Amino acid sequence: QKDALPFYLNITQGNLKAPQELTKEQKQKWTDVKTNQLLSLTEALKKAVLFYRPEIKFARTFYAPILADPDSEEWLAQNYQKSLDAYDYVVIMAYPYMEEILKRDTQEWLADLVKQSSLFPDGLKKTVFKIQTYNWDRTQWIESSKLDQWLRTLVASGAQNLAYYPDDLFENQPRLSIIRRMMATEDFPFRRDR
Repeated sequence: QKDALPFYLNITQGNLKAPQELTKEQKQKWTDVKTNQLLSLTEALKKAVLFYRPEIKFARTFYAPILADPDSEEWLAQNYQKSLDAYDYVVIMAYPYMEEILKRDTQEWLADLVKQSSLFPDGLKKTVFKIQTYNWDRTQWIESSKLDQWLRTLVASGAQNLAYYPDDLFENQPRLSIIRRMMATEDFPFRRDR
């Protein structure tokens, strides 16, 4: 990949100034450069992998603000629509504790993520909503019943692809008897062609 400085200087007409001093138009151009360079890098990686594994699928993981706040592309260099076009799946980290959503209505926040995704062509079809099963701030597992509630909220809102992280099979976290209700069947949440 190319050095970023020439791109930056091209945007600023040769003036080396701090990013916070960029005009709105310059910030957008700089954001586009960063986003497109990451997409370009992953395209090169995809080509190399496809040479050996032509059947493989590709996914890119995003922080939730990319759906909730489109301006977040400026600091995350992630663009939801461009990634829907570039990858087989986009994984949204719907992590209420990490995003400090618990001060608000968590279920409403999850439902809103699904709603935002539905506004894009193939958004729901190509988006995996991944919930957190561990609270890293408190170093403890989240109750499996709460995880089940979050997954049900996502499905009721229209999510078609679900995931969770992390998983500890030795400690049975999250509890298999609960988590499998939403994760393990062929017919739920949507019947798959066999």
